[in-house]
Amino acid sequence: FENGTIGSSAHLDGQYRLLLDDVHFAGFVKRVPSVFTWDDHELFDNYREGKQHVHYARARDAFERHLANAFNPPPYRHGEMYFVHKLPGPPDEALAEFFVLDGRSHRSDAGILGEDQIRDLQAWLGTPSKARWRFIVSSTMFAEVAGDVGSDNWSLHAKEKRRVLGHIFDAGVEGVVLLTGDAHFVAVVDHRMTRASG
Repeated sequence: FENGTIGSSAHLDGQYRLLLDDVHFAGFVKRVPSVFTWDDHELFDNYREGKQHVHYARARDAFERHLANAFNPPPYRHGEMYFVHKLPGPPDEALAEFFVLDGRSHRSDAGILGEDQIRDLQAWLGTPSKARWRFIVSSTMFAEVAGDVGSDNWSLHAKEKRRVLGHIFDAGVEGVVLLTGDAHFVAVVDHRMTRASG
């Protein structure tokens, strides 16, 4: 949608129906277990106004009715949009776990996630798991690998970015992968972190 408007609830419903009624999309989600993340284009490009915008509630309601309620597990915290998805593996174990962040509802000049989401991410990292891989999923880029995509990613919030990396480091968890999107290219980045002695 263009900045400042998202259309009526009926128009939103129509847009989602175009997706859900597409034969290729319907076939894909029938064969492949899928979950969906809430991002800026559920409202408009580079959305960063948190829950304050006049259209937020309407856009969120449409996303939840058409995608989140149908495909996603329950939110990690009641009333929020972020969740943990577990990919089944051997009996009684998960091959992988995905903490899917909500990078829009709490975004402000102060950061992307908000305090509750950061604490919940920290708690998830600190919870013992038999999963071989643990993914943190962000709809916007975490690594700084392209100079022309810095207007809507974690580079604008370096303090919070380092805080997330610090929680991964402090938890001592191996096999953590940051899976991010938005930019239209593929890159693999090895993040390394050390603590100063003393």
